[in-house]
Amino acid sequence: MVKTTATDARPEGLRLIIPTRYGLQDSACWLSWMQLERPRGMPWGWLLKQDLDGAGAHGMRNMMVAEVRAKRDPEWYFLIDDDTIVPADAVLKMLRSGEKIVAGAYAMRRHGEATCLIPAGKQSAKMDWRAGEPFYGYAAAGCMLVHRDVFDGLRSPWFEDPADTGMDEGIRFCRKAEEIGHKCLIDTSILCGHVVRDGLESVKPQRIIWPCPTESVPEMESRP
Repeated sequence: MVKTTATDARPEGLRLIIPTRYGLQDSACWLSWMQLERPRGMPWGWLLKQDLDGAGAHGMRNMMVAEVRAKRDPEWYFLIDDDTIVPADAVLKMLRSGEKIVAGAYAMRRHGEATCLIPAGKQSAKMDWRAGEPFYGYAAAGCMLVHRDVFDGLRSPWFEDPADTGMDEGIRFCRKAEEIGHKCLIDTSILCGHVVRDGLESVKPQRIIWPCPTESVPEMESRP
């Protein structure tokens, strides 16, 4: 487990940051969060808030991270999208990596279609990858562990509106972090499910898609 140095007097611990548009709509997602394995002895907390004012995922992440930093500022922030199913051992694997930004692999939608890809580069997707072979790149923030040193080194707002940058806010965050010396490790042993809805405004989960390396992961139906 990565620990702070002896000279760092700020508190250790981890907070889950989960912005949501519709509340807890899909049981497969929140059950996976409840089953996350935590490091022994590490303080652990949650912050889950619904976006009632149209701030968007980037705005909600900025507000929630700022709120937690103002109150306690734990060592680690685990960013999760409300439509992401996270493997139970994700946090433990991420902490063991020794990196200050680590992301899991999950499928992203392209032009309204479900595609089994993971992000890499700018807005492109990496297709030539194998489960269990990590690589450095840029990732969306649906399953991302970030050390507080990264937030310390970047100016707020940490996450920018995709409408302004033409880029996913997580990928833009990774690019900015790389400029100050923090690369994002994408751990492809952490395969996350992504709930697909029937249109962006639909609150009804339709199915779950999985990132597909050389050996495909079977598609599963979302349970109500």
